[in-house]
Amino acid sequence: MQLEALADFEAKIPNKWEKVGYLHDQEVKRLRLDYTIGRIVDSIPRRLGVYASRQDMSADAKLGRKMANVALRALQWRKADEKWMHDWVKAQGTARKNETAYREAAKRQWTVWYYDRITWLEQHIPVVACWAIKHGRRKEGNEMCSRLIAERDLMIEVWEKVAPEKWREPEDQLEVTE
Repeated sequence: MQLEALADFEAKIPNKWEKVGYLHDQEVKRLRLDYTIGRIVDSIPRRLGVYASRQDMSADAKLGRKMANVALRALQWRKADEKWMHDWVKAQGTARKNETAYREAAKRQWTVWYYDRITWLEQHIPVVACWAIKHGRRKEGNEMCSRLIAERDLMIEVWEKVAPEKWREPEDQLEVTE
């Protein structure tokens, strides 16, 4: 992969990224949270409310499981803490104790989250490529960019297969929040 083709040389690179391993650690932290939230979404009964249809509830739970799997696969690509990844039996108990993750899972709106995340990934890839070129870390940059692209592509594939048609609103009609 050519980093130059991906890089945005106008991008502002955060100073924190200069620390060795910082970017990798942030990615692992983000993916762990996504995994935990996806699994919690799957475990909350009637999360969408009493008036939600069975199809919507089923799609919501399935999307939680599938997006958790996307995060898990992305963690595996990063060779992150394997003990954490494969210890879901224990993690399920601690996930409920993680108030931040539980609150986020309870209010997760898949359509808004999906478009926010895809946009973030598409904006993040050129910045990572630029960082790698400017700091002489081409090998690390190639790996990170290819993993981010693979994560984005897998997320799109899952969304197209699992999300109900009525959840697939055009991006310009959504109220996107951070």
